[in-house]
Amino acid sequence: EEIGQSKPDMHWDTVYRTCHPCMIKYDFIGKMESFNDDVNLFLHQINARKDIVLHEDYTSKLDNILIEVQNFYDRVKKAVECGLTFEEIVKRYWEVLFHKNLITPPTTLPNIQK
Repeated sequence: EEIGQSKPDMHWDTVYRTCHPCMIKYDFIGKMESFNDDVNLFLHQINARKDIVLHEDYTSKLDNILIEVQNFYDRVKKAVECGLTFEEIVKRYWEVLFHKNLITPPTTLPNIQK
């Protein structure tokens, strides 16, 4: 094929253009924030809950929290240089922990006084 006329490489193309996710009629849509609950609900709906046992890997969760805390401390100085307050930085990382399902509601952001 001529240069510029090749087929797109699916490994470098967007998921949207490769997989056409909007063309699929989904029966179940889950979210990463509630992954464990969504999986349990799905298994219950297909009557497979008693056949499959899910174990929460607390070691992995603690490792991921540690990584996020290390990232937090590595980036604090740069974030402050960008004009963020310490409280804003903590709030952003608290949200990261929540969205990665490393902390669960009703966990609230502690009152941070620098």
